[in-house]
Amino acid sequence: MAKAIAKTLTGILNNPLAKIIMDRATPVDWEVFIALWQADLFNRKPAPAYNIDGEYMGTDLDMHTFISALVQRGAMINIPKYQSMRESTLKDGQMIVSKDNRHGKCLGLSSNKDVFSFGVRIKDLNVMMSEDAGDYRVFNLLNILGEWHKGWHTIQFMPNQKENDFIEKWNLAGDDRITFEHFISKWRKYSIYSAAYFITKMAIARLDDEAQYLAGMIKMMLKAGITYPPEEIKEWPKQEKMGDVKRVKVKSVTFKTDIPPFYGEYPKIEMSQENLIKITALRKKLVYTIKPTLQYSIRGNEYANFKYVNGDKEFPHWIKNAEWQKDYTTPPTFTVNANFIKKFKDDDEVTNILSLMRERSYKENELPQFYEEYANLNKIYYDSNECPEQVKEKVKVTKGRAVYDRFIMFQGNVGAYGVGLLRKTFEKTEAVNSEYE
Repeated sequence: MAKAIAKTLTGILNNPLAKIIMDRATPVDWEVFIALWQADLFNRKPAPAYNIDGEYMGTDLDMHTFISALVQRGAMINIPKYQSMRESTLKDGQMIVSKDNRHGKCLGLSSNKDVFSFGVRIKDLNVMMSEDAGDYRVFNLLNILGEWHKGWHTIQFMPNQKENDFIEKWNLAGDDRITFEHFISKWRKYSIYSAAYFITKMAIARLDDEAQYLAGMIKMMLKAGITYPPEEIKEWPKQEKMGDVKRVKVKSVTFKTDIPPFYGEYPKIEMSQENLIKITALRKKLVYTIKPTLQYSIRGNEYANFKYVNGDKEFPHWIKNAEWQKDYTTPPTFTVNANFIKKFKDDDEVTNILSLMRERSYKENELPQFYEEYANLNKIYYDSNECPEQVKEKVKVTKGRAVYDRFIMFQGNVGAYGVGLLRKTFEKTEAVNSEYE
């Protein structure tokens, strides 16, 4: 029986947001993608935590959603007791006033791309410097096994009026306390097959690609002698790791998109000090603000699927007769032979390739986008006749490719790529605090 998949997925590359992502020449409004995952706390209808007799029954409201809502409004929180999951970091010129009552404004959320640990990022006012108070810290909510981190038990906050009305309406609190049974709602378990999830995974891949381009441009400007103004140059304090650590093995699960390569060129950036400052700030925003925000949301979907789905044969109703393929290897990437540059340095064709790489900020010994940017040979993977013989002689297939489980959404006119998800499961060694439970 032929498989059936929702049209929103089989037509994913025709989605207007997907088209923006795939074309490097089109600027991305990242707030649009963040808005796809805004916490809809006040549209929820959670089960009351207490029955009419005042007996605690437990609520299905998940902490992932609730803490996201607190971060969205920049709430102040206090963690009365906290034991670090990892070894502590002490910076020069800082002092921890107290290890208890770590408090500050919620600034963001964190998630690990390999293991299912999640945390909240605050400006911790317990950190004191000579002329200021507060430094950025992440406090883990789940540990590396995807279980509640036992290093904390309570988060205190002052609800605003809207939150207070919501808590009272749904009878969520007892003794001024909300007790969460679940970090993530089980209803999110099929969300990795949604169009919003898939487009956001594509967006993160584009974000990484753009950040790499900006990093290369920054490096080129610095090499060309363009410098930051004195007020932009920061001296980072030395850091010292504190405490004993132990190493533990955990199961790691990662997901990535299986899509055709991006196309087009990023806009040319004039080499100037003004642009150096501008693209440095942009890259910092992409890497340290936009990406963690998007990753936290969709990593929650992956965690829900990992935690609540029973095996690989359980799918949502909009997917029928499909399955995960085992032992799939991605199409080969192509790298230049060690003697490539020396042997062909006088070749006009190759010189043009290397010039293109420099403009796109890639290392001179790599051609990661060789077939799409130089020769427009994306179909090399399934139609070798399109690759000129003189090009074949100058490249070799990179070996040691990763092995994935692969779920194909559809495979139309995009060759061997298909469009789908890749999942990699492996054992990972993590360093944690020796007192960590």
